[in-house]
Amino acid sequence: MPFSFDSFHRSAGTTAAGLTSSVTIGFVLGLSQGNIFSKMESIKGKMNMIKQSYVVSVLSTLGLALCGIKGISKLVGGNSNLVVAAITIFSGIIASTVSFQFYQFPNLVSATVFPESSAVALSLLDAVGFFVTAGVLGVNSRLLGNFGWFTSWAFMAAIFGVGGAIMTRSIQPVLIQAKKN
Repeated sequence: MPFSFDSFHRSAGTTAAGLTSSVTIGFVLGLSQGNIFSKMESIKGKMNMIKQSYVVSVLSTLGLALCGIKGISKLVGGNSNLVVAAITIFSGIIASTVSFQFYQFPNLVSATVFPESSAVALSLLDAVGFFVTAGVLGVNSRLLGNFGWFTSWAFMAAIFGVGGAIMTRSIQPVLIQAKKN
């Protein structure tokens, strides 16, 4: 079958719509998880939810890395639609876990650790988060340009893993203090 720009644009449009919808739904699900998290009384339950969120984000990012292997569609019977579907699902899951963390942790930390200056603390946490993210994305763009999608997503999975390990150790004292307050 000869290449057709019309079919390419329709396919790209469908893929973009699916990814956009998946990420949007993921963000909404992450916000609803935040609501569940904030209503939990048990610190152990909250810690389990946080750990589970990081494990899911690492596994989903590794799933995207697998989708980035050159020639992966040949391994699934030549059906590139399966790869696109997997990318869409993994992207939505990652959006869910990231939005849960993004909307819960900075507010929790600033209100608990710095109650008299929570707005300033929230701004500082936001600035540090964006500063670190800029560095990570800068490195990631170099990896993507030099080594491809697999390496790029594997790097992001490693970053989520390291970030999750640091966060699960750091957030527990904050949760304990928040419960005391």
